[in-house]
Amino acid sequence: EVVVAGDYAYVACDASGMNIIDISDPASMDDTPVGIYHPEGEFTLCTDIGIDGEYVFLATGGTGLHIIDISSATEPTFVASGSPSSGGGAFGVDYKNDFVYLADWSNDLTIVDVSDPVNPAIIRNVGFDGSGKKVRIFGDYAYVTGSYGVHIVDISNPLEASVVGEFIRSEPGSIYPHGVDVKDDKMYVSFNAMGLYVVDVSNPENPIELGHFDALDWARDVVVVDSLAYLLNLNDGGSFSEALQYMQILNISD
Repeated sequence: EVVVAGDYAYVACDASGMNIIDISDPASMDDTPVGIYHPEGEFTLCTDIGIDGEYVFLATGGTGLHIIDISSATEPTFVASGSPSSGGGAFGVDYKNDFVYLADWSNDLTIVDVSDPVNPAIIRNVGFDGSGKKVRIFGDYAYVTGSYGVHIVDISNPLEASVVGEFIRSEPGSIYPHGVDVKDDKMYVSFNAMGLYVVDVSNPENPIELGHFDALDWARDVVVVDSLAYLLNLNDGGSFSEALQYMQILNISD
């Protein structure tokens, strides 16, 4: 995952930790990160990033939530961890108004109060069938990809967050959604071997499928800008060791 703030890009680089890249001059970026944060231990699997001012909220597949002080981009500093009570396997993360939302392998959606970043406190776990993969917040709702589809969670009151709608399109097994983006009351979901789904979420309690694009290979992530969807794909049936990663750009004006 990549998140941009100011003159820097913060990149979750799997086993290589979080790299901070100076992008003040995109045409001549240095190949070397200006700062690196690497969690202790093996199999940390840095997967996703949320950011607020001087803090990064880093989801790691092996050790849960890490909170990092980035007031100095060249010297990112560990502040606190949401583990082990966050379940350890945090794969997706997003942030809004002093709360971090974790898509968690064991606890589905975990909500953490980070109003005091040094002392994060888990306030709620929202459960659903399957495991949490990724979470993105739009308005008063968190869209969480899980094992079988997308779970839409009302977070208008984080202390009482609950699932209000679901978009389910797969059976238990290797086919699952991963990426999700929402623009203009439409949700875009990348569904591994099933491609891209476009869903009307103007009523989050009743999501309605509008369209589908068969990407042929594994659709891993999606970002929507204006009338274009940028779809990241992975060939070779999802095997990362030999796979070719490539991007398709789709016209979604209709």
